Amino acid sequence: MRTLRKTMTVLSLVAVLVLATLGTAVAAEPDPAPTPDLEELKARVIAQADVRIAGFEDRLDDLAGREGPMADQLTALFTQGIADLERLKVGVAAAATAPEVRGLVRDTLVEFTAHARIRILYAHTENDIAKFGHRLDQLGAAIARAAEAGFDTTAAEAAAEAARADLAFAAATLDGVDPGAIGDGTLAQVQAAHRTAHAAQWHIRDGFQSLAAGIL
Repeated sequence: MRTLRKTMTVLSLVAVLVLATLGTAVAAEPDPAPTPDLEELKARVIAQADVRIAGFEDRLDDLAGREGPMADQLTALFTQGIADLERLKVGVAAAATAPEVRGLVRDTLVEFTAHARIRILYAHTENDIAKFGHRLDQLGAAIARAAEAGFDTTAAEAAAEAARADLAFAAATLDGVDPGAIGDGTLAQVQAAHRTAHAAQWHIRDGFQSLAAGIL
């Protein structure tokens, strides 16, 4: 549950970032106030996009030199965000009506949100696989010591094998996913890898518990 809450917190922060990224100029439905003329609306959206592009460039500067799955995916996400906003500017400049401008903003928001959701969960799952893999190595060492001392390690070995299979499946699933894609069930695949990685975590806990029960 703690891991799930942490994942959701990260995703929530990204969602807030996305809303800020595309601005509030036209993200919401128009209110009863007079609607600006088309050229004014275009100029406002393009100016907002330029501000957000500068913000993404600052974040990329902050990420420069950082290593790890999260840094890699955030770098790709912000780079994609810049490309999305540049494309938005071109589309807005060519738009013929205010509803078309608003539609372009909404489409950009939806696409960026989808990219953010996939990339953040992908990075989180990569981190989980590495973390649980290290924990599995520790379990293996504990099993070896217990076996050498003459304790029954059958249950712990079975738990370790189940964890090993789960982590291998999770890693193979991620290897087959392009985190930059948002179609063809990409999110579902990453979610499956994430769930399986956490199933391995429970097997590892079972392994340690069975060792402790056999020794005590």
